[in-house]
Amino acid sequence: MFRGFDDVNIHNYLIIDTSNTTRNNSYKIIDFHLSDRCNLHLLLLVPFPTDNDIAPSSLIYRRSGFHHLSDTYPQVIGHEITHGFDDQGRQHDKDGNVLPWWTNKTLQAFQSRAQCIVDQYGSISLPELDKFLPNITVTLNGINTLGENIADNGGLRQAFLAYQLYVERYGEEPRLPGLTEYSPMQLFFLQNANIWCKSTDFLSLLLQVITDPHTPEKFRVLVPMSNMKEFSDIWNCPVGSGMNPKNKCQVW
Repeated sequence: MFRGFDDVNIHNYLIIDTSNTTRNNSYKIIDFHLSDRCNLHLLLLVPFPTDNDIAPSSLIYRRSGFHHLSDTYPQVIGHEITHGFDDQGRQHDKDGNVLPWWTNKTLQAFQSRAQCIVDQYGSISLPELDKFLPNITVTLNGINTLGENIADNGGLRQAFLAYQLYVERYGEEPRLPGLTEYSPMQLFFLQNANIWCKSTDFLSLLLQVITDPHTPEKFRVLVPMSNMKEFSDIWNCPVGSGMNPKNKCQVW
């Protein structure tokens, strides 16, 4: 994942292990590749030309947690790195080789936490499909979507942690004009929800539930946030409410 440099010039800046190297257009990479190893020079961490220096950090740090399909550049800091430690990524070592590298104790703890995610998402039904599929209750597939769900939850947590560290270092930001009723911390979560706004039809939703490793966008917002105590504290969600359940899941 090479940032800010054309592929034709990349070798001027990097010493690359050519035995296991894939060169890609950095503005198009939005996925985690299990078998690829990336060697990054510090120069490659320069901001993208599309970054907005005026935007509040509460919005920028949200973007660090996830990518969105409409983005023209990767946002992998949270979501994609977490893929390296999900149900598939954990099976690959630092060089992308399929090799067990976790202790039994670590693996057992991971599997226990991952099962919480499986059960949580697998219990979610989609009543909006009931009128098209009478007498059939459609639920999310917590197993097929496990890797993406782990990354969604972990990515949101890591991006929020990064923003908290920013606030600790530089202080809390002023409220955004026109949205002064929301604190910067609340804006962080609002912006995260905003990127997943989508209109879909019955067939598209059904196909997504059946075939897509990603859960429908609605649940990529609601579930990770409901798993974060920080979210419920910031928004004052009552204990036991939909966005502040007593039993929360956390892998990373």
